[in-house]
Amino acid sequence: MAKTYTATLEVESLKEHTCSCCGAVYSYNLHRKVKGTAGTAEKARAAAQKLAARALERDVDLEPCATCGLLQPDMVGQTRARRHKIVFWLALIVFIAIVIARTAYWIQSEVAIWSAAVLCAVAAFALWGIDFADSNKDPEATASAPPDASPPAPSRTSPDN
Repeated sequence: MAKTYTATLEVESLKEHTCSCCGAVYSYNLHRKVKGTAGTAEKARAAAQKLAARALERDVDLEPCATCGLLQPDMVGQTRARRHKIVFWLALIVFIAIVIARTAYWIQSEVAIWSAAVLCAVAAFALWGIDFADSNKDPEATASAPPDASPPAPSRTSPDN
């Protein structure tokens, strides 16, 4: 069996956003820990560096605008995509369990059909709930939250008007 090497990198970058609502420019610290694996230590390190660069380029954290409190569309989109993946994989696992149970004659075909239909309905409602949940329901409360109610806020800047 071949030996596998793993390289771990912790990266930090100042991520800057322009608010899509008020136009303010603000920034926050983005922290990521990435692991790269390969057959040699050098290739593992190169893979980790590539993953780190990709994470710094594409990843965002849920940080509201300091001026108006709005979460930016790319932040909301990444959160929704993660939740969609969770619903998909859970539904797939349950569906496979239903198929295995039917194939092994543990459940009758009518029960399998109704179970699959209920699974589809639950997954559809979960996906619907994810899509229609409003992350920006109360942006004023997010912007004016007292500092002691949450961890220290990252550094942010706003344009002078």
